[in-house]
Amino acid sequence: MSKRSLLRNFQRETGMTIGQWFQHLRMFVALEKLSRGSSVTQTALAVGFRSVSAFIKVFKNVVGATPLAYSRAQQI
Repeated sequence: MSKRSLLRNFQRETGMTIGQWFQHLRMFVALEKLSRGSSVTQTALAVGFRSVSAFIKVFKNVVGATPLAYSRAQQI
């Protein structure tokens, strides 16, 4: 299978590009780390972001809440 066919089939089957899927995977790992008490900064760096603000923006777009709001909601 060619690279192009793989990318096209992946998007058709999952409804997202590989880049979008990878971004969701990073956020899934981030959710786990935050749930276990890691700080937002530690989590952002651990999942490959160079800046915390970029992590917060992506996290909010994917999850629907900021990392801090998510962490606080988990403590309730």
